[in-house]
Amino acid sequence: MTTLPPIWTRRCSGFSTARPRCSTAPARSSPDSPPDWIAQLTLAADSFLFARPLPDWPDGESVIAGYPWFGDWGRDTMIALPGLTLATGRADSARRILLTFARFVDQGMLPNVFPGAGETPDYNTVDAALWYIEAWRAYLAATDDQAALAEVFPVLADMIDWHVRGTRYRIGMDPADGLLYAGEPGVQLTWMDAKVGDWVVTPRIGKPVEINALWYNALAIMADFARRLGQPSEPYSELAAQVRRGFQRFVLPADAGLARCAGRSLPATIPPCAPTRFSPSACRTVRWTWRLSRPSSRFAGGNC
Repeated sequence: MTTLPPIWTRRCSGFSTARPRCSTAPARSSPDSPPDWIAQLTLAADSFLFARPLPDWPDGESVIAGYPWFGDWGRDTMIALPGLTLATGRADSARRILLTFARFVDQGMLPNVFPGAGETPDYNTVDAALWYIEAWRAYLAATDDQAALAEVFPVLADMIDWHVRGTRYRIGMDPADGLLYAGEPGVQLTWMDAKVGDWVVTPRIGKPVEINALWYNALAIMADFARRLGQPSEPYSELAAQVRRGFQRFVLPADAGLARCAGRSLPATIPPCAPTRFSPSACRTVRWTWRLSRPSSRFAGGNC
């Protein structure tokens, strides 16, 4: 990830709960500086960062999911965090955001939608917790902040434990193949979260492919974090190896792409494939690989 030179980083005098108060963009310093549109994106990023002070964490920060009416959402925040903060030289903001969200982890899950004052968080998301662990990986790659890792590691370890033994909405690891199962009627848990009244448009109950790519990634990250801190890493490495084997169930024969879901209708005898690591970037291509390769069979492999 490219970090902008300090001259391109917008200097803020402070954050309010509505908008940050920042100075104007500096001029380009040399022909080798990033183009003007990069500077404008850096400035635009400020409008999505805002203060979320908590009783035990007055320096809390978060990310607005979108204007004009969205608040801060767990999934959106963690996906956007590297670009909004790390690529723009705001590592301190990244740390504050990550530690703010750590205070809302419950039963191993990150809120889907953050609560207003006196309200209860909504936890109807299966991937926000997995994106949270990936966001910590990106932060550590940019800063090597071992102190922050040591502080949050117990929270991350507990998140994995909850996913292994099971948490809300039937989210939990299937011990038979290591894959993560999620879903129950009436609840939307993945990024395909449209809901009209009581109708969940895409329920995706089962073992969605991109969720299990993120699950594998989270386990591999946790093994690395444990090694950094001198903690036992084998439990995470062994789980990751099991998930890697289980992930082969998504691979369709004859190079036909990946199934959307490893459910009851997808046999466990599909031949293995060559890839050795499934990173979060795979999640963004999996659905398009399947959609473009087999558009007439888009519901194969279960209802997700």
